[in-house]
Amino acid sequence: MIEVIEVDTEQILAKKMKDDEGKKVFDKDEWISAHQIASYFSRCTYQKSVKVQVIETEEDEDLNEIIQQVQEIEHGRNLTLLRHEVLELLQGNCSYFNNI
Repeated sequence: MIEVIEVDTEQILAKKMKDDEGKKVFDKDEWISAHQIASYFSRCTYQKSVKVQVIETEEDEDLNEIIQQVQEIEHGRNLTLLRHEVLELLQGNCSYFNNI
């Protein structure tokens, strides 16, 4: 009697895939099943078919304004840090040339 074994070819391919250096492309915890892939595309298709109306509220506008302010603060901090790093480098170079 011949026993039929159902094999998931996608998982087998994922297990055997290797890069140019011969290293496995996916770790075992990264393998996904054919069912997971099918579910993903099913959700994508469903989301395209469902029309969602986005209504902006005053809270959204307030939140967007706060986000913009935070981004401006972060940008200012980044510029300040960069300026300090450049000044330190310049000071280090000046003391180097003074010692020559």
